[in-house]
Amino acid sequence: PGLNMLDNSFHDFYMIGLKATWNAFDWGTLRAKQKALALTQEIIENEKETFRFNNEMQVKDAEAEISKLQELLIADREIIILREKVLKSTASQLKNGVITSSQFLTEFNHLYESRINQQSHEIQLDLARANYNVLKGEPQKTSK
Repeated sequence: PGLNMLDNSFHDFYMIGLKATWNAFDWGTLRAKQKALALTQEIIENEKETFRFNNEMQVKDAEAEISKLQELLIADREIIILREKVLKSTASQLKNGVITSSQFLTEFNHLYESRINQQSHEIQLDLARANYNVLKGEPQKTSK
C-alpha cells in the first residue's frame, strides 16, 4: 500500500532521500586547523635540526674514537717490539741460568698479552669505522 490509508489495493511506492549539509560559518575552525598544521611543521623542523645536531656530535665522537684507536695500535706495535726484545734477553738469561723458567714464561705471557691487546684494538677500530659509516649513512662493506 502507498500513502493512501483508505485504499486497500497494492501500489508501487518509492521514496528517495538526499541529505546535504553546509556550514556557512566555520567559526574559525579552518584558521585553527591551519595554525595546528603550521605548529606541527615547526615541530618537525625542530626535530630535524635536533637530529642533525645529534648526528654531527655522534660523528665527531666516532672520529675521535677512530683516531684514539689508531694511536693505541701504534703504541701496541711499539710495545710488541719492546716485549720481543725483552723476551730475547730473558731467553738468553734462561740459557745462562740467570733466571728461572717461571720468569721466562712470565715475559713470554706478557708478549702474547700485548699481541692479544693489539688484535683487540684492531677489532675495536673496525667496529668504530663501521659505526662511523652507519652514522654518515654510507653503505657497509661486507667481506666474505
